[in-house]
Amino acid sequence: PGKIIFGGPMTGRTAYSLDEPIVKTTNAITALTIEDSLDRKYTACIHCGRCVDACPHLLVPTEFTKSLRIENVDERMARLEELSVSLCVECGCCSYVCPANRPLAENNRIAKNALRDYKAHKATLK
Repeated sequence: PGKIIFGGPMTGRTAYSLDEPIVKTTNAITALTIEDSLDRKYTACIHCGRCVDACPHLLVPTEFTKSLRIENVDERMARLEELSVSLCVECGCCSYVCPANRPLAENNRIAKNALRDYKAHKATLK
């Protein structure tokens, strides 16, 4: 196999070695061929809206990605909060349907973690 994933193909995690144990919480093992495991090249967003249609919460993953580029941290986090990035359940549907092969689910995770860390840091300053 080219890649082994513990869990499903959209939300599972890559096993870095075939020596990793299978534990009681392992719910699936997905084996991909070398061809299927190669990183796909992504292109610019074509604004088709498929990611929004696929999202169970009707979030806009492309806006999360744009927001991550805002230089001012407070503005960036305010925008992510406004877009409700915390509602993302990281199901991976947005990346799965994207015809441009954009890493939307990965960017959503980065945005969610950044906002969570920012809020935690702000809370410690009070």
